[in-house]
Amino acid sequence: MPYIGNCLGTINEVANMMRNNTQSGDILKRYIENLVPETQKSRLLRLCDTRFIERQDSVHTFVEVFPAIVATLEELSTSNRAISSSAANLLASIEKGSFLVAMVVCEFIFSITLPLSKYLQKPESDLSSALKFADDTVERLKDLRKPSENGDSSDIRQFHRLFEKAEKMSQDNFRTAIVVPRLVGKQTKRDNPPYSTPEEYYRRSIFIPCVDSLISNLVERFGKNRDILEALDCLLPKNVKETNIHKLKTLKLFYDSQWSDCEVDAEYMLWNTKWKNIQESEIPKKIMSVLDACDKSFYPAIKYLLQVTIYYYTTK
Repeated sequence: MPYIGNCLGTINEVANMMRNNTQSGDILKRYIENLVPETQKSRLLRLCDTRFIERQDSVHTFVEVFPAIVATLEELSTSNRAISSSAANLLASIEKGSFLVAMVVCEFIFSITLPLSKYLQKPESDLSSALKFADDTVERLKDLRKPSENGDSSDIRQFHRLFEKAEKMSQDNFRTAIVVPRLVGKQTKRDNPPYSTPEEYYRRSIFIPCVDSLISNLVERFGKNRDILEALDCLLPKNVKETNIHKLKTLKLFYDSQWSDCEVDAEYMLWNTKWKNIQESEIPKKIMSVLDACDKSFYPAIKYLLQVTIYYYTTK
């Protein structure tokens, strides 16, 4: 999805310029106060490649103070010799219809995944609930691709609203309408979908691929490891039950070289005994607290599998 990648790259470049150059930051702050007085934002946020909450905040802030960003880049492109060329290039980039559409699409898509991202970063989150939230998120995205009663698809209606927002931003800030970028006959790096209007072009080249790609990524990330995640979740004190012991076989690939099934099952039953007589208010909620409460002398396999659980929490 080159449009999305280019958009996020440009947002990050603008944010870096405004944060790394004192004059740029001061000018931006002045324009925010004058042009977007209702906002609580005073500066741009850098994009983070791994923390999705920060990415959403960064894009949302960029959209919210966009008029101030445009005014700042316009002033910098004519008044600051050191960065005038860079400012002019960035201004030209954010004027493009492809950038504006990709930006509002990113803001919309990130808003759908934000609840899941927030939950995954909670110390007391559990894997089974994360799977459910992931399923709900995928279902919401799939709803955008389903046909409605009148025959059109939800993505047409939703993207129409997004395109109107991008079009208004283009008119308000640049006094231009969004048009289709110049396309050559044969392209190898950019989609050239059939279209009758700029709105249809960008829906086919940006919105639909973005939704479909996110669905695939979420299904791959959470669906592929579902059995493992559900088994690891059974190690947490609040989920430890004798009836869950059969799920441990799914984790055999992790412990097979060190412990037998019989040893792991016996250890799990001891782990179950440890927690079933403890009041719920005293049971640790955070995974690191659970790990601290697991004595390696008594529960070596459980300790190891809890470390595997932490790995899946932080990387999967």
